[in-house]
Amino acid sequence: MLKRRIKKTSRTEVMKTTGRQYLICKECNDEEVLVSTDIGIVTCGRCVQRMSAPPENRQSAIKSDKPRGWHFKMYFEQNGVIYSKGEIVTDKKEIAKLKKASTETSPVKVKKSAAKVVKKTTAKRNSKNARTTK
Repeated sequence: MLKRRIKKTSRTEVMKTTGRQYLICKECNDEEVLVSTDIGIVTCGRCVQRMSAPPENRQSAIKSDKPRGWHFKMYFEQNGVIYSKGEIVTDKKEIAKLKKASTETSPVKVKKSAAKVVKKTTAKRNSKNARTTK
């Protein structure tokens, strides 16, 4: 039986059949770029970056002296100004409600004194109790 010889296609032949080709950058003459066969001249990405202006430096926002998330909840300042969801509260009835609500919902932390803390003693493994052994 005769074996059929299969001819391997070269890289250029594959590119011609797929409609793609490698072109060298017109600016730096260094980098090859894969493009379609319709294109005659190409510029690589590095050269395009060098030609374009760098982005402007963005000014960072001025940091607030208030804690994170203050505009989502109630916030009381030291000088007596009260904020509720990012807006200043000026109505006296509303201020009284907010103060009452904040004292009811805030948990009171009680410190444990050193006298009340009891140390638990644990028995060592494989040690016998002195009372039981005679």
